Formats: sequence, C-alpha cells, structure tokens
Amino acid sequence: MTERIMLLTATTAILAVLLAYNQPRVGRRLGRGGLLCVLAGTLTPLLDYPLLLMRSADRIEYLAQPRLFHGLFGALLLLGGVAVLIAMLHGSRHALRSLGLALYGLALYDLLLALTPAGAPLLEPFSPYRVALPVFPAGHLLPLLILAAALVLNELARRWRRAVMWSAAGMLVAYVAAGTGQYVFLRIQGAMLAPPERAVSVAPDGAWLSRWIVVVRDDNTYRPYRYDLWEGDLRPAESVARWNDEARMLRLLDDPIVYRFFHYRFDHPVARVDVSDSQLSLIVQELRDQSPPVPGRTLYFETDGERGERVYRLQRFD
Repeated sequence: MTERIMLLTATTAILAVLLAYNQPRVGRRLGRGGLLCVLAGTLTPLLDYPLLLMRSADRIEYLAQPRLFHGLFGALLLLGGVAVLIAMLHGSRHALRSLGLALYGLALYDLLLALTPAGAPLLEPFSPYRVALPVFPAGHLLPLLILAAALVLNELARRWRRAVMWSAAGMLVAYVAAGTGQYVFLRIQGAMLAPPERAVSVAPDGAWLSRWIVVVRDDNTYRPYRYDLWEGDLRPAESVARWNDEARMLRLLDDPIVYRFFHYRFDHPVARVDVSDSQLSLIVQELRDQSPPVPGRTLYFETDGERGERVYRLQRFD
C-alpha cells in the first residue's frame, strides 16, 4: 500500500467525520474531545509511515515490511495504551469512551480501505492477507471531493446547512449504488465467461468508477476483460501467462521481499524468469500494465549464482 492511498483514505475518513460533527445534534453529543478521539483513530494507521521509514534502508524494504498499526493488533495495542494513560489521569469511564470513539475512527478508515482493491490488512503484522471487496477505486477520490465541497458550503451558507448535508448524502448514496451495481453486474458477467472451477476477480481500473477490469484466472494464464461505462460492453484483452517456469518461480518466492511483492503488493502479478550461467533474474509486473503493454509497476530481482548477491529494483511504484 502506497502513501498516496493511505493519505487519501485517511483524508476521506476525516472529512466524513467533520461533516457529521457539523450537524448540531451530532456535534453536541460528540463534543470536541470526542471529535479528537475519532480523528485520532482515523490517523492511527498513518503512524506506520514514519516508523517504517526509520527502519528501512530504501523504498523496496519499506514497501516489503509488514504494517503494524494497520492491523487490529497493533492499533489496539497503541489505542489501549493511550486509554490506560487517560484512565490514570481522568478515570476509567472517560478512558473507555475515548477508546470506543478512537476505534470507531479506525473502523471507518479500515472500512474505506476494505471496499477498494488496496484492501485492509487487518491481520498485520502476523499475516499480510488483505480483506478486500473492491467496489470502489482506491483513495475514494470522488467522495473526498464531495465531502470537501460540502464542508466548504457549510461554512459559506450556514442557513442552508441541512440542504447541503442532504445533497452530499444523496450524492454519496448514488456513488455507493453505482459502484455496487457495476461490481455485481460484472461479477455475474465474469461468472458467465469462466468455467465453474476458475477464479474470477473484478476491480475498478483507475481513480473513477468509469472503467473496470475483470480477470479470469486459469492455472497458468490470465484472461482479462475490460469494461468502460461509456462504451457499455465487456471487451476481451490479450491473455497473459502468469509465469513461464513454475519450478524456478517457486524457488524465487522463497525470497521474502519477492514473495511479499508478488502476493500482496501487486494486483495479478505477471512474472518472467531468465537464467544464464552465472545469474538468475526475475521480472514481476502487474497485469493491467501488460495489456495494453505500457510501462508500469514492476519489480526487478537479480541474483548472482556464484556469490549469492541479490539486487532489487522498482519501477513506477508511487
């Protein structure tokens, strides 16, 4: 998961909390202290960013390391420690309320992540498995713009605060309906294109809900289909081999950095293994950058067969 996705998701969660807080009934019940607790919960996963930067020698190591505060264990450990401190200063009742509100903010952040292809790594650092129902694009750019505009209009036209709130809510409901409807439609279409034993995945392609990718995965091949909302049809793209030498690929996946990028950093990774007398090289590239063939997110891994030296390079991982 990149910093851009983390920041956009946290910003969307913060704007949603602020818009709700601007409503008099919610604001009175929550209070300023409660608002700070909820915002602290939404920002907790961002603590991973400076901690991993301090522990990592380069960007490859940073991206390959497990996240602590993205997972429930690390977040509960941190927020629970803060709750204990609050209990010592202000009493256990205030601490429990603060902890509950912070967990609400964290749950909102994780929910926004789980509804995108990025997924929410709830089991980190014990497992890099991500919970994902990719109904919306990563970052939620359109909801972020809607919420930001609603907050500005709330300040500029206080007399119309209720109307602004309901208008923003209506647009967000329409966004949810559009994303969910397209996802369900394409899941049905994908199931019709694939035999029962084949895996099918559907995800938005890009920052908006206008383009999608449907991938049918065979044993050694990806069969991608692309959907454009404005064109209204599911178009097949060129099939791509998942890897070209399974035995060598399995051996390369013993490398922890390669394993993590292949399984948890790239969507539908495509691998190519090249072997010479003295060197073994691996190229891992995302499927969506292979068809059509344009430069994209790629991991290059080389190992010297004689001395065992390993070299990693990343391309366009922003």
